[in-house]
Amino acid sequence: MFGVGEGLSHPPARLCTLVCGPARGVGPFRENERSDKLVVLPHADELNIRLGVGCQAEQEEPSVTAVRIRFSWPDTVTVEIKRVTAEQLSLIREDVLDIHVEVRHRDFGLNNEFNSRDRFNKRLSTYSSRTGWSAVIGYDNNEPVGFCFGVPLGPDTAWWTSMRNPLPEGFTAEDGKRTVALNEIVVRKPWRGSGVAWQLHEAWLATRHEERVTLLVNPAAGDGAVQAVYEAWGYSTIGTQQPFPDSPVYASMIRTIRT
Repeated sequence: MFGVGEGLSHPPARLCTLVCGPARGVGPFRENERSDKLVVLPHADELNIRLGVGCQAEQEEPSVTAVRIRFSWPDTVTVEIKRVTAEQLSLIREDVLDIHVEVRHRDFGLNNEFNSRDRFNKRLSTYSSRTGWSAVIGYDNNEPVGFCFGVPLGPDTAWWTSMRNPLPEGFTAEDGKRTVALNEIVVRKPWRGSGVAWQLHEAWLATRHEERVTLLVNPAAGDGAVQAVYEAWGYSTIGTQQPFPDSPVYASMIRTIRT
């Protein structure tokens, strides 16, 4: 998975002020709760960050690394979501490639070989050839607006071999049922900040049976805002990876699905 989620939190995001408070009761925000949640942050200062949602912050105690945020989705767009297996990939492949090119090339100027249409198509073929691959794609009035896909990590996975920091003993042991990797989640610009990414993410996870989900995200994407969105969704950063010599150094993140 490479650069998952670059299309999550750029305009029309809202500017949110987050004020530090105590770190009790920290947990992932879920859209349908529309309630206060605590999110751990790296600094005990007032922070400004762009998220793909609206939010209001309530100050608790100073100099503690968490904040209470009220999230809202005033411009939520509900999309029709199609679930796809590897055998059905041909039905959506061109839509996925078109969205990739639009977002990565036109929106973010990532016109390099690593992000070329052909190179991404080859990665898509490689991922979908692995047992357990699945995808979802969203449509608004029959127009494709975003997608996500991923695959479980098998016993012979090389996923963890590019970690740049050691992980606890047993953390990287895989059997094809423990961890699923979210390879990509991409949303087109007109639908960002409207809850579409969250809908795609949760619809895809609803089809999974693994214990945990992992992803890689470019810490520079959105000046750190994309990584912050994943933190608000319940992911934790466990280190960094560089899967290819010509790829960025990604933050490696993980979230528990079920225990």
